[in-house]
Amino acid sequence: MKIKTNIYWASIYQISLPLIVLWLSRIVFYLSNKEIIGEIPTQNLIALMGHGISFDILPLIYFNLVWIIMRFLPFDFTSNRIYLKISDILFFFTNTILLILNFGDIIYIRFNGARLRYTTLNELFNDDAIGNILLSYMIEYWHAFFLGIITLIILFWLYNRVEITPSDVIFNKVKKWLRYTYRTLILLIAIGAIAIGIRGNITQGRPLRINDATLYVKNINEVNVLLNTPFCILRSISSDKDNIITPFHFFSEAELRQKRNSIHDQAASSPFNILQKKCNDYMFRRNRSTTN
Repeated sequence: MKIKTNIYWASIYQISLPLIVLWLSRIVFYLSNKEIIGEIPTQNLIALMGHGISFDILPLIYFNLVWIIMRFLPFDFTSNRIYLKISDILFFFTNTILLILNFGDIIYIRFNGARLRYTTLNELFNDDAIGNILLSYMIEYWHAFFLGIITLIILFWLYNRVEITPSDVIFNKVKKWLRYTYRTLILLIAIGAIAIGIRGNITQGRPLRINDATLYVKNINEVNVLLNTPFCILRSISSDKDNIITPFHFFSEAELRQKRNSIHDQAASSPFNILQKKCNDYMFRRNRSTTN
């Protein structure tokens, strides 16, 4: 049985689902890596969960920005069945990537020692053996893969528990121009909420950064519990791009072989041939000096 509601309440309910999963995944992350992180008192863990919401909202908005705008546009076609189906597919695609990145790091931190950053992710996916790496990862750590699949199934099942009614039902007692005015106002409120969520904080004059996590922990190992992987990847894109070494190619392979051939010729490097070459060079210089 589905609950019928308007597009606004349905969208707020649906976007809250991946946020809750992202927020609760800290507990799984901590319990799975307790030997690396160390013991965290219950009071500290609750505090980390509270501060972590700001770090969760930012990647949630980045990954769902197009979906949010699609749902809050002040036009009648937003209740069209095909339009809603397109927004549903977009939601499933973006949030699958969001949660896979976060759940995958539950195991990968044992090899990396910290949450994934852009540089590490870039190196991983540029590896020629990426297919074999992911396959072996899924087989060896099947329990983490299984947990992620089950979580996504439950998430999308809950997502479909609502049925969106036409938007006109909300404003059926007001004139058309006034209806569009109300809906435009709702869109502006949503844009304001997006701007605040992307910044992460409104009390400081700069957006929320990875290093800000250290302000809310008592032990440096707790930082990895407070943060989430999508946030770390997004916030490290600009800084890590400067650290990626781009290979320079000044010559083609054919030009390099002409300028310097690295193939070793064993016959040419034999003692007899080397002595013969030296004799030829000596005779050449002697003949040249005699001629001059």
